[in-house]
Amino acid sequence: MRRTFTARAVAFWVDEKLNFKALAMAEEEHSGERLDIQRALVDDEQDRELGQDTYCLVDEYATVIYGGITRWELENGELRLDLTAEASQVLDAGVGYTILVPDLDHQTVIRDALPELLI
Repeated sequence: MRRTFTARAVAFWVDEKLNFKALAMAEEEHSGERLDIQRALVDDEQDRELGQDTYCLVDEYATVIYGGITRWELENGELRLDLTAEASQVLDAGVGYTILVPDLDHQTVIRDALPELLI
């Protein structure tokens, strides 16, 4: 099984003051299921030592795991994220996420942001 929801609120932003960029996908702007993909703009030595010099996934419960996406595909308004076993367990997401994205502009935001975040 996969954790599935419809993302009616999608945003990508960069916060230089807080040193991160993020893609947020949520059922509603301030409620419901949510998945954020965040990444530091500049990793420091501590990030590298802790293995946090990559992106992290954050759900609506503020559960965080670093890394975890093994494959992604956005096709026909459906974003599929396949996760590692550890990420699936931590996020209680089965084998991954299926996020329905009906808005074409939101699909473009996601398609542009993911390669930048998942490098």
